[in-house]
Amino acid sequence: MFSPIIKHSVQNLNSVEQVLCTSKKYLSSLPKIKSLKELISSAELVDFRDDFSLMLPWIKKYVPSLSASIKHRQPDVVIEDYRGIRNYLVSGRGLSVLPKTIIEEDLQKKKLEIPFKKNMAN
Repeated sequence: MFSPIIKHSVQNLNSVEQVLCTSKKYLSSLPKIKSLKELISSAELVDFRDDFSLMLPWIKKYVPSLSASIKHRQPDVVIEDYRGIRNYLVSGRGLSVLPKTIIEEDLQKKKLEIPFKKNMAN
C-alpha cells in the first residue's frame, strides 16, 4: 500500500497537463510542417515504451485521426523516464509528450517549445 504522501504525488501527476514538445532546432530540421498530423507522422517519436504509453492518450485527445495508425507504429526512441526524454529533446532531437511541470523552465528559456499550441486549446 502506498503511503499517503506517495499516493498523493501519484494522483497529482495524473492531473498534470501533458504537452507535445520538441526543440526549435529539431523542428527546423524537418521539412515544412503544416499540421499536427503531419508533424506526428514524420517526426522521430520518443516514448517510455513500445506501446506509446505517453503519446497515445495525447494523440487520442488532439489528433484522434492518428490513433489507429499510431498503434501500428513503434516509437523511434524509447527512454524510460521523463528526465531522460526531456534531455533528449533539449539536445535537439525528437518529439514527445511530457508533463508541463517538468519542462516549464525549458519552455520559458526557449530550450523547448510546444508546436501548434493554438490548435490544442481545451
